[in-house]
Amino acid sequence: RRFTPAATRLFSLIPSDIGRPIGDIAPMFTDPGLLPDAAAVLQKPIAPKTEVQTGDGRWYIRQVLPYRTRDNRTEGVVITFSDVAAEALHEARLYAESIVDTVREPLLVLDGDLRVHSANQSFYATFHASQEDTIGQLLYELGNRQWDIPRLRTLLGEVLPQKRVLDDFKLEANFESIGPRILLLNARTIDRGSDRPYLILLAIEDVTERMRAQEVLRQSETRKQAEDQERQRRGELAHALRISTVGELASGLAHELNQPLSAIANGVEACAQYVRSGKVAPKKLLAMLDDASDEAVRAGNIVEHLRHFIEKGEPQFERTDLCEIARNIPRLLGREIQQGHITVRLDLPARPLPIYADRIQIEQIIVNLLQNAIDALRDAPSGRREIQLQVRATKGIAEVAVRDTGTGVSVAATERMFEPFFTTKPKGLGMGLAISRSILEAHRGRIWVKHRADGLRGTTIRFTLPLLRRPRVAREKRAT
Repeated sequence: RRFTPAATRLFSLIPSDIGRPIGDIAPMFTDPGLLPDAAAVLQKPIAPKTEVQTGDGRWYIRQVLPYRTRDNRTEGVVITFSDVAAEALHEARLYAESIVDTVREPLLVLDGDLRVHSANQSFYATFHASQEDTIGQLLYELGNRQWDIPRLRTLLGEVLPQKRVLDDFKLEANFESIGPRILLLNARTIDRGSDRPYLILLAIEDVTERMRAQEVLRQSETRKQAEDQERQRRGELAHALRISTVGELASGLAHELNQPLSAIANGVEACAQYVRSGKVAPKKLLAMLDDASDEAVRAGNIVEHLRHFIEKGEPQFERTDLCEIARNIPRLLGREIQQGHITVRLDLPARPLPIYADRIQIEQIIVNLLQNAIDALRDAPSGRREIQLQVRATKGIAEVAVRDTGTGVSVAATERMFEPFFTTKPKGLGMGLAISRSILEAHRGRIWVKHRADGLRGTTIRFTLPLLRRPRVAREKRAT
């Protein structure tokens, strides 16, 4: 009956073909189902559809529809051909726009002159903008010109001609509608193909809250670090004052009392031997003399320990292996460990840990810590009797930990454990840990007590020492 001019690209139609059967017209494509579909549409309310390809390689969607009159009678069929590429492009555009609009990050598409080609819904919502005030406008004219930054204009101007990218450009501005904001801008080129001009995709990330949180965290960490340093300085000052006071006391006490106390001990022992000889046998006198002898010896030991603590010689520094020292310590206490039915577990790295230290003094510290752990297990009720000696290295520091499964110590006691003369043992002198701390301070190390976080009983004492670093000259010689 009739055809559109575009139909001549698919059929060899001329005006005189009107009135001829469609089957007599030669098509420029292969579609054996065309006539059967047309006949079926005349009989049933259907609309068959298929894809056909022309001789020049173009694809079309062919559809047959009923031609209805006003009184809903079918008086023919309408055959339509739609360009598949055009439909696909339209669908792809709608699909892409729907995806872009679901992105939470504000997006702008700019042309080569930095005019806004399009924007997503997140941009309009974030900056309280409208399409009328955005599309077609220059970027640096948007809002109250907060985007008008010479450096930004220069960088965006280089994206298209030089095929560059813009990464994390920081923009701090006061927006008229939303107030001060910190933004990170990223830009990429959009290649649209078919000789169409390139566009710029500008992604905008609002990092205001994140930057504020980071600043609060940084200030908190700085404040905490300052407090820790101040606490450490106060502790060092208090320790220095305490040692100075003890030193002044010990120097005079050791000189004035050591010989008289030794004479008392010798005299009391002689009296005891005289009484035991049978010449005099008052038991009460003997008991008093024995007690006096014990106390005199104890006083002498305290004075001697204090003198050693204050007047110890300079450490003899040498290169030594901390792992080797730790590995040999349990052998020195093997008898006490065996008698106490104690299990000692060594946790040592496979490689040596070189330190520059007085080997004898470091051995003295570890022996003292293990002896304290043995004493704690000896006084503990029945149960698992275990000591762990751990050595490890981290960030240029060697750390030694001695853990036991004893009854543990109170928080109040841990605050005084390194004071001279303080002890939790019934017969302890209270000098071992004080001497250990003094030795470690001379080695640029430190020692502390760590409470168990798992709630189980026991005590953990740790100390650190600097690891020995290789001389720079030696490294350079090996490198050459």
